[in-house]
Amino acid sequence: ATTSYGEIESCLLPHECVSARAAIEGTPRDIQTGGGIVAEARSIQPAKKLELSLQNATFRGAILDSQAATLHWIGPKSSDVVALARCNLQTGQTGQRLLPYASAQASLPVGMANDHAWLATDKRMLSFWNAAEGTVAAIGQTPGYIRAAALSADGGFAVVAVHDDQQDGAATDRLLQVAPSGQQLQLIGQLDQAQEMDALAISQNDKVVAVAAREGVWLINLDDPSHRIMLQSDPKRMPRDVNKLEFTADGQQLAAFWDNHALVWSTTTGEIQRHIACNSSVIGSISADGSKLATFLEDPSGPHRYCVAVWDAKTGHLLARLFGTESAPDKMRFTTDGTRLQALRHKEYFLWDLAE
Repeated sequence: ATTSYGEIESCLLPHECVSARAAIEGTPRDIQTGGGIVAEARSIQPAKKLELSLQNATFRGAILDSQAATLHWIGPKSSDVVALARCNLQTGQTGQRLLPYASAQASLPVGMANDHAWLATDKRMLSFWNAAEGTVAAIGQTPGYIRAAALSADGGFAVVAVHDDQQDGAATDRLLQVAPSGQQLQLIGQLDQAQEMDALAISQNDKVVAVAAREGVWLINLDDPSHRIMLQSDPKRMPRDVNKLEFTADGQQLAAFWDNHALVWSTTTGEIQRHIACNSSVIGSISADGSKLATFLEDPSGPHRYCVAVWDAKTGHLLARLFGTESAPDKMRFTTDGTRLQALRHKEYFLWDLAE
């Protein structure tokens, strides 16, 4: 199949639903201790667990890198000063810079690129930081409440979904592309508009942005924003309140994670490749090569027992159960080679070795 996103030959899987309390290839099946794919999956304990040193700052959020080497987090030190910290995950040591920031209490991390550019947002303000120098590179007000934002892989621009209450009373979200220009943010253009944009993601080549909204999930070519591809949807598993979108490294697949569900599409054909209904997940991750999915799962092997589940994205089989966190992580991310999985729950960091 050929589109403006490139050419690919692929064999699409049927729309199976794989779940601890759902169906496998259309055949209902409960997974119980001692049998089924849960029993066959390996149980893995964390290879590393760290508690972040906050140094008198309040933790607001963090960014996981793709090598499990460093972790960056931010948090207000006072009402107008925010701490930007870098934690060496090998030693656990944290270095910290303090930045004057008008909305320190509300600032949230969005993304980091090239170990320098850092994007943060509060309710109506977007800021690009130079993490290496500990300075604010550019800052600017947005024309409405920020619902979602994503930073490009090279750190040169961001895409932001802004909620706009129009004069006629109809509420809509506008999708804007912005970039730092001197000390200010420059509006490159409006890409689209829709209702209730929940999540955004930009492909690694910075050519495509994925948008999750009330109408569904679609792709926009940043070189030609008029080119929009709506991804296949199913009324029985229509993404609602999507928590996260994530591209594979080659941009040929897109994963969406929302309450109890993970869905993977081919970005070339727009068709569903895999759907996993997992009974506790609101966050997850897809490996760079698209071979694995991670979700949070209520483990049927015991009451009130939870784990991070790693699935084979092609077959839907459960590969491993990762223990150590008793509640859903705030973030998950595979390392580039897919052999390790990272998770962050508030100020606790977990790393599992999937190759053990």
